Amino acid sequence: MPKTPRGRNLFAIDQASIESTLAEANGALITGRDRLLRAFRAIPESLDTIEDIEKSQAFAQDLDDLLTEAKKARLSDGKPFTEAGKTVKEFFARIEGPLKATMDELHHRVTQAALRQRRKAAEEAARLAAAEAAARRGAEVLPLRPPPSPEPVAIVRGQGGASVITKVEPSANIPLVWVVDGFDRDAIDLEALRAYLTDAAILAACKKHLEAHGPNTLPGVSYDQVAEV
Repeated sequence: MPKTPRGRNLFAIDQASIESTLAEANGALITGRDRLLRAFRAIPESLDTIEDIEKSQAFAQDLDDLLTEAKKARLSDGKPFTEAGKTVKEFFARIEGPLKATMDELHHRVTQAALRQRRKAAEEAARLAAAEAAARRGAEVLPLRPPPSPEPVAIVRGQGGASVITKVEPSANIPLVWVVDGFDRDAIDLEALRAYLTDAAILAACKKHLEAHGPNTLPGVSYDQVAEV
Protein backbone atom coordinates (compact mmCIF):
# COMPACT_ATOMS: atom_id res chain seq x y z
CA MET A 1 0.00 0.00 0.00
CA PRO A 2 1.33 3.49 -0.79
CA LYS A 3 2.16 5.57 2.25
CA THR A 4 1.56 9.31 2.54
CA PRO A 5 4.63 11.05 4.00
CA ARG A 6 3.77 12.86 7.21
CA GLY A 7 5.55 15.58 9.09
CA ARG A 8 5.80 17.80 6.04
CA ASN A 9 4.90 21.47 6.37
CA LEU A 10 2.56 21.84 3.44
CA PHE A 11 1.56 25.44 3.98
CA ALA A 12 4.42 26.91 6.06
CA ILE A 13 2.15 29.09 8.22
CA ASP A 14 4.01 31.89 10.01
CA GLN A 15 2.38 31.94 13.45
CA ALA A 16 4.29 35.00 14.61
CA SER A 17 3.21 36.95 11.55
CA ILE A 18 -0.43 36.00 12.14
CA GLU A 19 -0.28 37.18 15.75
CA SER A 20 1.38 40.43 14.75
CA THR A 21 -1.28 41.10 12.11
CA LEU A 22 -4.07 40.33 14.58
CA ALA A 23 -2.58 42.64 17.19
CA GLU A 24 -2.29 45.46 14.67
CA ALA A 25 -5.84 45.02 13.39
CA ASN A 26 -7.36 44.75 16.87
CA GLY A 27 -5.44 47.45 18.71
CA ALA A 28 -8.68 49.05 19.93
CA LEU A 29 -9.75 45.80 21.56
CA ILE A 30 -6.42 45.44 23.34
CA THR A 31 -6.61 49.05 24.55
CA GLY A 32 -10.18 48.53 25.77
CA ARG A 33 -9.16 45.35 27.57
CA ASP A 34 -6.33 47.07 29.41
CA ARG A 35 -8.57 50.01 30.32
CA LEU A 36 -11.26 47.78 31.80
CA LEU A 37 -8.76 45.65 33.71
CA ARG A 38 -7.30 48.81 35.29
CA ALA A 39 -10.76 50.13 36.13
CA PHE A 40 -11.68 46.85 37.78
CA ARG A 41 -9.06 47.47 40.47
CA ALA A 42 -11.14 50.42 41.71
CA ILE A 43 -14.22 48.31 42.33
CA PRO A 44 -14.44 47.19 45.98
CA GLU A 45 -14.44 43.49 46.75
CA SER A 46 -17.54 43.89 48.91
CA LEU A 47 -20.36 45.87 47.32
CA ASP A 48 -21.98 47.43 50.38
CA THR A 49 -23.88 50.37 48.90
CA ILE A 50 -26.42 50.84 46.16
CA GLU A 51 -23.92 53.07 44.38
CA ASP A 52 -21.31 50.31 44.42
CA ILE A 53 -23.80 47.84 43.01
CA GLU A 54 -24.94 50.21 40.24
CA LYS A 55 -21.34 51.01 39.27
CA SER A 56 -20.56 47.29 39.15
CA GLN A 57 -23.59 46.61 36.97
CA ALA A 58 -22.56 49.38 34.59
CA PHE A 59 -19.02 48.00 34.54
CA ALA A 60 -20.38 44.52 33.79
CA GLN A 61 -22.21 46.02 30.81
CA ASP A 62 -18.96 47.57 29.56
CA LEU A 63 -17.27 44.18 29.90
CA ASP A 64 -20.08 42.46 28.03
CA ASP A 65 -19.94 45.05 25.21
CA LEU A 66 -16.21 44.57 24.76
CA LEU A 67 -16.57 40.78 24.89
CA THR A 68 -19.20 41.01 22.16
CA GLU A 69 -16.87 43.11 20.00
CA ALA A 70 -14.02 40.68 20.61
CA LYS A 71 -16.19 37.71 19.60
CA LYS A 72 -17.24 39.44 16.37
CA ALA A 73 -13.61 40.27 15.56
CA ARG A 74 -12.49 36.73 16.36
CA LEU A 75 -15.08 35.22 14.05
CA SER A 76 -14.30 37.71 11.30
CA ASP A 77 -10.52 37.40 11.53
CA GLY A 78 -10.69 33.64 11.89
CA LYS A 79 -13.00 33.14 8.92
CA PRO A 80 -10.19 32.60 6.37
CA PHE A 81 -8.73 29.89 8.60
CA THR A 82 -12.17 28.36 9.14
CA GLU A 83 -12.75 28.27 5.38
CA ALA A 84 -9.30 26.78 4.84
CA GLY A 85 -10.01 24.14 7.46
CA LYS A 86 -13.32 23.40 5.79
CA THR A 87 -11.56 22.98 2.44
CA VAL A 88 -9.06 20.55 4.00
CA LYS A 89 -11.89 18.61 5.67
CA GLU A 90 -13.88 18.36 2.43
CA PHE A 91 -10.81 17.24 0.50
CA PHE A 92 -10.10 14.36 2.86
CA ALA A 93 -13.80 13.52 3.08
CA ARG A 94 -13.63 12.67 -0.63
CA ILE A 95 -10.86 10.20 0.20
CA GLU A 96 -12.11 8.84 3.50
CA GLY A 97 -15.83 8.77 2.66
CA PRO A 98 -15.73 6.08 -0.06
CA LEU A 99 -13.15 4.09 1.90
CA LYS A 100 -15.30 4.11 5.04
CA ALA A 101 -18.41 3.18 3.03
CA THR A 102 -16.48 0.29 1.49
CA MET A 103 -15.27 -0.78 4.94
CA ASP A 104 -18.85 -0.71 6.26
CA GLU A 105 -20.07 -2.88 3.38
CA LEU A 106 -17.18 -5.31 3.81
CA HIS A 107 -17.84 -5.46 7.55
CA HIS A 108 -21.49 -6.25 6.83
CA ARG A 109 -20.55 -9.06 4.44
CA VAL A 110 -18.08 -10.61 6.88
CA THR A 111 -20.66 -10.36 9.67
CA GLN A 112 -23.25 -12.16 7.55
CA ALA A 113 -20.68 -14.86 6.72
CA ALA A 114 -19.91 -15.31 10.42
CA LEU A 115 -23.62 -15.58 11.27
CA ARG A 116 -24.13 -18.16 8.51
CA GLN A 117 -21.15 -20.07 9.87
CA ARG A 118 -22.61 -20.09 13.38
CA ARG A 119 -25.99 -21.17 12.02
CA LYS A 120 -24.48 -24.04 10.03
CA ALA A 121 -22.46 -25.12 13.05
CA ALA A 122 -25.60 -25.17 15.19
CA GLU A 123 -27.48 -27.19 12.57
CA GLU A 124 -24.57 -29.63 12.27
CA ALA A 125 -24.43 -30.01 16.05
CA ALA A 126 -28.16 -30.77 16.09
CA ARG A 127 -27.78 -33.37 13.35
CA LEU A 128 -24.84 -34.90 15.18
CA ALA A 129 -26.80 -35.12 18.41
CA ALA A 130 -29.71 -36.76 16.60
CA ALA A 131 -27.37 -39.24 14.91
CA GLU A 132 -25.69 -40.12 18.19
CA ALA A 133 -29.05 -40.67 19.84
CA ALA A 134 -30.21 -42.85 16.95
CA ALA A 135 -26.96 -44.84 17.00
CA ARG A 136 -27.36 -45.48 20.71
CA ARG A 137 -30.87 -46.80 20.10
CA GLY A 138 -29.47 -49.11 17.45
CA ALA A 139 -31.61 -47.51 14.77
CA GLU A 140 -30.54 -47.31 11.16
CA VAL A 141 -29.48 -43.76 10.40
CA LEU A 142 -29.42 -42.47 6.85
CA PRO A 143 -26.15 -40.76 5.91
CA LEU A 144 -26.31 -36.99 6.15
CA ARG A 145 -24.95 -34.82 3.33
CA PRO A 146 -21.27 -34.66 4.29
CA PRO A 147 -19.64 -31.22 4.17
CA PRO A 148 -16.08 -31.12 2.73
CA SER A 149 -13.09 -31.69 4.95
CA PRO A 150 -9.37 -32.15 4.25
CA GLU A 151 -9.33 -35.47 6.15
CA PRO A 152 -12.33 -37.79 6.74
CA VAL A 153 -12.93 -38.30 10.45
CA ALA A 154 -15.42 -40.94 11.63
CA ILE A 155 -17.63 -39.33 14.25
CA VAL A 156 -20.62 -41.64 14.62
CA ARG A 157 -20.87 -45.24 13.49
CA GLY A 158 -24.01 -47.34 13.14
CA GLN A 159 -24.61 -50.88 14.30
CA GLY A 160 -22.68 -52.37 11.42
CA GLY A 161 -19.67 -50.11 12.01
CA ALA A 162 -20.32 -47.90 8.96
CA SER A 163 -19.64 -44.21 9.38
CA VAL A 164 -22.79 -42.15 9.72
CA ILE A 165 -21.07 -38.73 9.70
CA THR A 166 -17.60 -38.79 8.26
CA LYS A 167 -16.52 -35.19 7.67
CA VAL A 168 -16.54 -31.85 9.41
CA GLU A 169 -16.75 -28.55 7.50
CA PRO A 170 -13.64 -26.41 8.09
CA SER A 171 -14.32 -23.05 9.76
CA ALA A 172 -12.76 -19.64 9.11
CA ASN A 173 -13.38 -18.92 12.80
CA ILE A 174 -14.67 -15.36 12.26
CA PRO A 175 -14.93 -13.68 15.67
CA LEU A 176 -18.17 -11.93 16.57
CA VAL A 177 -18.48 -9.20 19.18
CA TRP A 178 -21.56 -7.55 20.65
CA VAL A 179 -22.27 -3.86 19.95
CA VAL A 180 -25.03 -1.48 21.04
CA ASP A 181 -27.46 -1.04 18.15
CA GLY A 182 -29.89 1.36 19.84
CA PHE A 183 -31.96 1.88 22.98
CA ASP A 184 -35.45 2.68 24.21
CA ARG A 185 -35.20 5.65 26.58
CA ASP A 186 -38.50 4.67 28.22
CA ALA A 187 -37.39 1.11 28.95
CA ILE A 188 -33.68 1.45 29.64
CA ASP A 189 -32.47 0.95 33.22
CA LEU A 190 -30.58 4.18 33.88
CA GLU A 191 -29.52 2.97 37.33
CA ALA A 192 -27.50 0.20 35.66
CA LEU A 193 -25.62 2.89 33.72
CA ARG A 194 -24.76 5.02 36.76
CA ALA A 195 -21.11 3.93 36.93
CA TYR A 196 -20.58 4.60 33.22
CA LEU A 197 -22.05 8.12 32.97
CA THR A 198 -19.41 10.86 32.82
CA ASP A 199 -19.62 13.86 35.15
CA ALA A 200 -20.15 16.10 32.12
CA ALA A 201 -23.15 14.05 30.99
CA ILE A 202 -24.68 14.07 34.47
CA LEU A 203 -24.11 17.82 34.87
CA ALA A 204 -25.77 18.51 31.53
CA ALA A 205 -28.78 16.42 32.59
CA CYS A 206 -28.94 18.27 35.94
CA LYS A 207 -29.04 21.62 34.11
CA LYS A 208 -31.89 20.40 31.91
CA HIS A 209 -33.71 19.20 35.02
CA LEU A 210 -33.20 22.62 36.64
CA GLU A 211 -34.70 24.35 33.60
CA ALA A 212 -37.72 22.06 33.65
CA HIS A 213 -38.37 21.68 37.39
CA GLY A 214 -36.55 24.48 39.19
CA PRO A 215 -33.98 24.32 42.01
CA ASN A 216 -33.86 22.03 45.05
CA THR A 217 -36.02 19.36 43.45
CA LEU A 218 -33.43 16.73 42.56
CA PRO A 219 -31.84 14.80 45.47
CA GLY A 220 -28.04 14.68 45.36
CA VAL A 221 -27.69 17.98 43.49
CA SER A 222 -26.54 21.20 45.17
CA TYR A 223 -27.84 24.53 43.92
CA ASP A 224 -26.56 28.09 44.16
CA GLN A 225 -27.79 31.49 43.08
CA VAL A 226 -25.66 33.89 41.07
CA ALA A 227 -26.32 37.43 39.94
CA GLU A 228 -27.60 37.94 36.42
CA VAL A 229 -25.68 40.98 35.16
